Formats: sequence, C-alpha cells, structure tokens
Amino acid sequence: MDFIREKSGSKGSGETRRILCGKLSRYPMNKRRSAGFILLALLIVAAWLFWPSDESRIRRTLREETKAFEAGNLDGVMTGVSYTYRDAYGMPYIAMKGYLKRFFEQFSDIGVECGDPGIRLLGEEEAVAELNVRVLATMGNERGYILGDLKGPVRVRVFLRKEHAAWLIAQTGSPELARLPQGPR
Repeated sequence: MDFIREKSGSKGSGETRRILCGKLSRYPMNKRRSAGFILLALLIVAAWLFWPSDESRIRRTLREETKAFEAGNLDGVMTGVSYTYRDAYGMPYIAMKGYLKRFFEQFSDIGVECGDPGIRLLGEEEAVAELNVRVLATMGNERGYILGDLKGPVRVRVFLRKEHAAWLIAQTGSPELARLPQGPR
C-alpha cells in the first residue's frame, strides 16, 4: 500500500495508523462536520417539503375509494374502510361489506361524480371530509341516478380515522344514503 508510510525507526501500529489517517484526511475536521450538518439540514428540509400532508393522504384515500367503487371492486373499497366502521344508522363493517357485495351484483357500469372534498382535521387522528357526490349506475337495461340527480349532487360527510399510519373511513352520513336501493337479499 503506497499511502501508508512508516517513519524510520518506528514500526508500531499506532504510528502507522496516525500516518494513514493523516494521509487520507484532506479536510480538517470542522469542514467535515459543517458539511455533515448542511447535508442533514438539506435532508430535513427535503423530507418536510415532499412528505405528504394529512389532507393529501385523505384526498388520495377518497380518490382510491372512488376508483374501486366505480370498478365494482369490493376488496378495493373495503381496503379503505376501518374495521370499526359504523354509519349513522348503526351498520357495521361486515354488514356494509355484505350490502356492497349485493349492490355490485345488482348494478353495473357505475359512475361516480365527486366534487373536491372540504377536509377538516379534528385532531391528529380524526378528520371530516364533506363532498358533493352523484352516483350513476345501470341495472338491467336502465341507467339512472342512485345518489343525487340532475338538479344537483348530494352532500356526503365522511368521518376518517388514522389507523396504522393510514386514513380509513370510520363513518359516513347523509340523509340520502338511507334511501339507497337495498337490492335482493
């Protein structure tokens, strides 16, 4: 190794190490330390700028739920629903899953028109999203509005809870939701 030199008369490993470290370090320690602090500060700023906010995570959850609902993907819809889900009328998670299964069997070509949600954080673990929704679907040969109508959409309130670092739907509420078709049982 050509970068290790020993002084004449000394063959100790301590002397060799000191020469090796002195030879490899081009910058004084304070310049290395300040470069490390600058790099750390840049990483913190980049994480702060690019880390998604709670509101953007909630918007993504609602967008994914809408896409899964339009596709008739029961598992995709239920991925965004909390196991502790209860709607304003007391329907729990399992009953909602059964209801949606019957709904997807009965209706096809589902289209959802969703306005931009108004999101309010109620703390670090809970939020409310209010959005205007219209749902169009086909049953047999007939196509019509399931939720909302030509005059206007229905205002839906969705309560979300943060569980395991993900925002999940914990409750929904709207007077129109009670009048959704139940389908054959």
